[in-house]
Amino acid sequence: MFTPSMTTPRFYNSYQDQDPGLTPKSTRLVFKAMIYHGMGHQENQWIRVGADDTKQWDVLWLRTDWDEGIVPLVWMAKGTLRGRALWAGLVHAWFLGSKLGQPYWTGQQVLSAAVRGGFISAELKEWPYQVPVHGLRDCGSFIMAIEQKDGLVMHPEVDEALRYLVKIKSDLTSLAVAKPRLAEANDLAEPGVGFGKLLIKHFNVQAKHFPPQLPEAECVDLALWVYGEPKEFARRVRSFADKQLLLSELQVLPSEQDVIEVLAEDIASKIRRYEQLDTDDLARLCGIEPADGDADRTTYAYWFELEDDGELHEMISELKPYVSPARFAKLERWKERIDEGEAEFDMAKLTAKEKEVLALLRNTEDCSDRSFRSVCSHVVESRKGDRVVFEFFVGDGGDIEDSCGPYEFKEPGGINCDDPDEIEHPETGNRLCDLRWKPRRPKA
Repeated sequence: MFTPSMTTPRFYNSYQDQDPGLTPKSTRLVFKAMIYHGMGHQENQWIRVGADDTKQWDVLWLRTDWDEGIVPLVWMAKGTLRGRALWAGLVHAWFLGSKLGQPYWTGQQVLSAAVRGGFISAELKEWPYQVPVHGLRDCGSFIMAIEQKDGLVMHPEVDEALRYLVKIKSDLTSLAVAKPRLAEANDLAEPGVGFGKLLIKHFNVQAKHFPPQLPEAECVDLALWVYGEPKEFARRVRSFADKQLLLSELQVLPSEQDVIEVLAEDIASKIRRYEQLDTDDLARLCGIEPADGDADRTTYAYWFELEDDGELHEMISELKPYVSPARFAKLERWKERIDEGEAEFDMAKLTAKEKEVLALLRNTEDCSDRSFRSVCSHVVESRKGDRVVFEFFVGDGGDIEDSCGPYEFKEPGGINCDDPDEIEHPETGNRLCDLRWKPRRPKA
């Protein structure tokens, strides 16, 4: 069987060399391969060997049901090799050339078919690849790395980021020997978790034989796949490593109170060194279990926009504390005419203030029945009395939907229905008490 060596004969291929106008004279089938090009796309290829019509070249030919005719793939001077060595050498030369000129996995599948048919030595599987495999995608994923005998060959766009992750993991694992608390809390310092398990746990890396549609025993490579784009994945890896490194500064501190002191000082100084760390992580380092029974809870309800539902005119009587007596008398007469069927309700006849009052009245009524979220606030203090605040937004089902603090805070949305008297209009910020009518003072 053909094996690569320093004295390998000169092969020419259709990807690097100019076709001298080869036309087949007579060919014979070496093997057939079914090629997978993606979901719902398969191609049958017949690999044939035979001389050209000038009898100057021995040629590996391809016929496919995706095209008409027969095309040359690889050729060499006629008579250089004979028998099995001839077609084995031609197939191998085509496989190496195909990595430069066509989808890599097409060559993989043809090679696998040749190995399966006994036309090429299975030792091919142990040949190292000279360049990383990249640019291949399947169902939204790309090949992050190829596992080889001497280790992983990384995708070039993620190689540097993964090496950085390995370095940070090594540094933190070493530090954890002297700081056991770090080993318990930091994802990169966790004992007994190798690099492969780390990638699977935090980045959903999947090891699958390649090409995926062939039996594993026949595949040349074991590939590590990741969903998404290489550049975005590299960014995520670096961000994760940086986050764990920054977290480790707090995780090695002796106590929860020491963490509180550092955070309080960082907030007061406005340096904001730990601002990018997750609220949950910082809260737990301060001894807080998010949204537990120690939290102060405020309930929020949906705000209903004011619209005429056929019953809005019934609330006109409630406008009395918010308009002048003369205006209220007019509104009352209008309501009576509506009730008697002599007039229709039209919101355009209300002033902006009257609409604002009705909106607040409508939203104050039974607002607790429309609650959709609770904000759980946790406050810890430094030894100097500086406050460090965390907030967790808890949905109807009891699950934490969002969080904020201790650096930036978000509006929870909706209205505070724990104190209806303090409900504010979302556009103006006014409360009902702010809108009460006040008679003008007479001029002196």
